[in-house]
Amino acid sequence: CALPILTAIKLEALPDPSLPAQGPGRSGGGNFVLSRFAVLFGPPGANETPNAVAFAGAKADYEQTNYGVAGAIDEKPETGWAVAGGTGKEHAATFELAKDAKLPAGSPLAITIDQQYEDGTHALGKFRISVIQEAAPPEPAKK
Repeated sequence: CALPILTAIKLEALPDPSLPAQGPGRSGGGNFVLSRFAVLFGPPGANETPNAVAFAGAKADYEQTNYGVAGAIDEKPETGWAVAGGTGKEHAATFELAKDAKLPAGSPLAITIDQQYEDGTHALGKFRISVIQEAAPPEPAKK
């Protein structure tokens, strides 16, 4: 029996009454800037995560002008994903793994959420991370 294949990682930015403007960020207006989203993995059963996951792209349900979600995976610290104009609501970004990315079942993951906006307040206030999998291709029939 083949194991499912990890195809993407989803980040949900969640509103909360305890956050300014209900969030989902911690800035006065409820915004955040996700400067970098990165994932490392290691061999199954290991504690180390020395291998970087390559992304094919990213999609979000909402993007602030000039702060699209692709800015979170472009390795440029001055870019990032933000949601001004859409604060106080839940938003989601999906980071799609490159087709050749192979993460064996049981691999440990280390996820980095880097938030470097210059004022120091544009951080995520409440969020959830999940993985998206698809069924493994069927194994060839034995003759």
